[in-house]
Amino acid sequence: MKGFFQYLAPFAPDYSGAAAVLYEMGGLAVLCDPGGCSGNVCGYDEPRFYGGSGALLSAALRDLDAILGKDGALQRKVLGAAAQGGYAFTALIGTPVSSVIGMDLRALCRSIERETGRTAFEVNTDGIGLYDQGQRKAYLQLIRRLGAVGTDAQDAAIGVLGATPLDTLGLLPPEQVRAHYGPSAFLYGDPCTVERLGNLAGVRENRVVSPSGLAAAREMEAQFGIRYQTDFPRCAAFDRAAERLSGRKGARILILHQQMAANALREQLEAEGHADVTVGTWFLLDKDCAREGDLSFADEDAFIDAVQAFDAVVADPLYARALERFAGAFVLLEHFAVSGDLYI
Repeated sequence: MKGFFQYLAPFAPDYSGAAAVLYEMGGLAVLCDPGGCSGNVCGYDEPRFYGGSGALLSAALRDLDAILGKDGALQRKVLGAAAQGGYAFTALIGTPVSSVIGMDLRALCRSIERETGRTAFEVNTDGIGLYDQGQRKAYLQLIRRLGAVGTDAQDAAIGVLGATPLDTLGLLPPEQVRAHYGPSAFLYGDPCTVERLGNLAGVRENRVVSPSGLAAAREMEAQFGIRYQTDFPRCAAFDRAAERLSGRKGARILILHQQMAANALREQLEAEGHADVTVGTWFLLDKDCAREGDLSFADEDAFIDAVQAFDAVVADPLYARALERFAGAFVLLEHFAVSGDLYI
C-alpha cells in the first residue's frame, strides 16, 4: 500500500532538523508545541541536549490557546525566557499543532523583535517534512535575517553547511569536520555563527556536506559572492564499509545515506575499483549533485522492490527490517536521523 510503512520507523522530522541547526548558536529556539515535539527532539534527535549549552524552549501550547486567540500567552513565555538569557536571537519553530491551527509565527516574531530589540524569525516547519527540509529552512532564515557583508575581509574563513549531528554523528564528530577543513573552518551552527553571518566578507568559501545546506550556499553565492563546493570528509566508517566490499569488485552496490555522504563513499569505492555504485536516499536529492540512475525513495514497497536489483546495500541497520527478501550483502553505515542509534 503506497505510503504505508510496515517495517521502517519514522525518520527525524523537519522541526528536529531546524532545532539541530540552531541549537548551539547562542539564540533561543522555541518549539511551538504542546510538549511532545520538544520531547521528541530532546529525547531522540538531539544528542547534545544532555551535555550541551543550547537553549530550547517548549511553548507548552495547547490547540485551544491559539484557537481562542491566546497567542499573547506564548509571547509572554518567550519574552520571559529571552529576558533571562540575553540571547542573540529568537527563533520560533513550527510543529504540527502550530501548522494545523494556522498560527501566524511571522507576526509573533515581529512582536517579539519590538519587545526585545533583537532579531526574531520563524522556521515554518510542520512535522510532515523530514529533518533535512527543516535544516534547509533554518539555514535560509539565518542567511536572510542575520546575513550581512560586514567590513572585515581579513579572516578568510571556510564555512561548513549541513554538518549537524543528524547528518554526521556516527561518521564524523564536529571537531573532525572542522579539522578536515583547517584552522579557519567553522560550522554554521557553532557559537560563532551569528558573528560570522554579520561579517560574511570574512568568509572565503563554503563547503556543503549535506543537501540541506545547498540552498543557503547558493543564496550566499548569489547575494554575497561566496563560492561553494559540495564535499564530505573521508572517515573511518567509509573505510570499514570499503573493507567489507573489497572482495566484491563486480557487485552492484547501493549506498543509502544523505546525498553528500553517499556521493563521497561512492567516489572512494570507485577509486578502489568498484564500477557499479548507485546512490539512493530517502531525503533531499539535488539533481545537480546526482548521477543518472541515482534513486530517491518515498515509499516502502517501492524501496523493497528497487533494492532487489543490487548485490550489496550500504546503509543504516534500521533498513534491514525491510529487506527480509534481500539476498545480497548488507554493510553498516550509520545515519543518526534514520535510527537515532550509533550501534556501538
